[in-house]
Amino acid sequence: MPSLEEVMQQIEAGFYVVPEIQRPFVWRNTQVRDLVASIYDNDPIGGIVYWEIPSKVMSDENLRDLFRPLADDLPPENGRYMIIDGQQRLTSLLLVKRGEITTGGRKRRIKLYFNPVEEVFELGSRRIQRDPFWFNVTEVINSTDIYMNSSKVKYRDLVMNPLEVIQK
Repeated sequence: MPSLEEVMQQIEAGFYVVPEIQRPFVWRNTQVRDLVASIYDNDPIGGIVYWEIPSKVMSDENLRDLFRPLADDLPPENGRYMIIDGQQRLTSLLLVKRGEITTGGRKRRIKLYFNPVEEVFELGSRRIQRDPFWFNVTEVINSTDIYMNSSKVKYRDLVMNPLEVIQK
């Protein structure tokens, strides 16, 4: 089973695609927040069900048009796995990582904040954005990509013990 970090790399590489007949990304930001909180709390979030697409399918432009990437800027030709169940969750992870995505021509944004003292996730309000105890999750994830690559900090350590990682 791939780690969360590996899944995120696969999402950003465009490995996951959805069939055109599936509904678009519809989750509200509160649902995205709740997903991230569940991951943080080690609560079950359900499985991701996918089918490995034969390479000849994705190399055929006529067949490739049957699929769409999770975000409009991801290359459809990179599709390796057709998502049967889990599109909303995987797209939510991409949204949190980037802070903004366009899917189906519609721009989506999220400002998700985490308070490590209270161990709570909230959507950004002006009060939260000004409070020094709240960290923008997208900024933390992206600022640590460089840090993690250079010092081998584990993604899980950052999420589970952010103060400890920051203090190192």
